[in-house]
Amino acid sequence: MPADSTSAARFSRRTLLQASAGLGVGLPAVLAADALMITPRWLTTTSVDMPPLSPPPQGKDAPPAATLMQLSDLHMRQLGSLETQLLDAVHASLPDLLLFTGDAFDTPQGLDVFAEFLAACPTQSMPLGILGNWEYRSGVARQRIATLYEQHGGRLLVNESLEVTTPHGSLVVTGLDDLVQGRPQQQAATRLSGRSPHLLLAHCPGQRDRLEPQIRDGIDLILAGHTHGGQIAPFGMALVTPPGSGRYVRGWYREDGPAMYVSRGLGTSTLPIRLGVTPELVTIRWPLA
Repeated sequence: MPADSTSAARFSRRTLLQASAGLGVGLPAVLAADALMITPRWLTTTSVDMPPLSPPPQGKDAPPAATLMQLSDLHMRQLGSLETQLLDAVHASLPDLLLFTGDAFDTPQGLDVFAEFLAACPTQSMPLGILGNWEYRSGVARQRIATLYEQHGGRLLVNESLEVTTPHGSLVVTGLDDLVQGRPQQQAATRLSGRSPHLLLAHCPGQRDRLEPQIRDGIDLILAGHTHGGQIAPFGMALVTPPGSGRYVRGWYREDGPAMYVSRGLGTSTLPIRLGVTPELVTIRWPLA
């Protein structure tokens, strides 16, 4: 997150607390104002460092790492302050891949905003996306979404695998259909094989527990979203997660299967609030050679 936006968010929160104390406003009102006005715009960045597929020979440095960014659950409605922070972060890093793990928009109007967002992203950053439950609920035809990605040099992956070549090596990216509204077909994960690192994009983290054994063994990393980290999580405790979340909420899961990182997401759904869980941009550095 850019330093100025961090400072601004902290200043806003401190100002809110000071003003509420001066006016005698109670804690519930303060929390409500924070959940509506501050936390939803407080962008945080998580860095994920992946190991190389095989250790470098003794005395040799690890190969240069490709940079991937996960932007999950944008729920685009406008290009506001949060989206501006996101674009600043993307342009500062110039990632090789932009990975949109579902729920980029909720409505046909949101698709238009998402199109503006993609147009503002660096042209050298390839966008790859999957569908979430809200893309289905929006009623927008899949082909329109696929065409939008193609117009920006990218691809919508629906039960598809794609070998992607970056300046720092190649990897296989598999995108599964949404677990709640779509029809995920795991065979897509086996259509490309080889020694390239294998990344699986699945909107719902509950998909991890449904992977067939022969597929689980070939996946190096799963990126998921959907949960928003609970979206309303006082003191970090998620009150509820949506269907399809399974036993997952946010962060790393490494036991009993391939490593998975569950993003807290960026936008909001149903209620335009966040409490206890800030929006999260995930940056992955991965030596691919």
